[in-house]
Amino acid sequence: MATYRLFMLDPEGHVRSATVLECADDAEATARAAEHPHEHGMELWQGARVVHRFERPVA
Repeated sequence: MATYRLFMLDPEGHVRSATVLECADDAEATARAAEHPHEHGMELWQGARVVHRFERPVA
C-alpha cells in the first residue's frame, strides 16, 4: 500500500484541508479521491508527485 494525500482547495486555490489515503496504486487512489465532495477543486499527491488535479465542478 502507498500513502497518498488528497488536498481540498479553497476558492483561491489554497489548501483548505487534507485527507490521507492508503491505496494499492494511482488508479485506486484517483478513484477513491473522486468520491470526495469538493467545491473548489482538489489535488491528489503521493509524496512530492502530483497524481491528479480535480478541477472545480462546473455550476
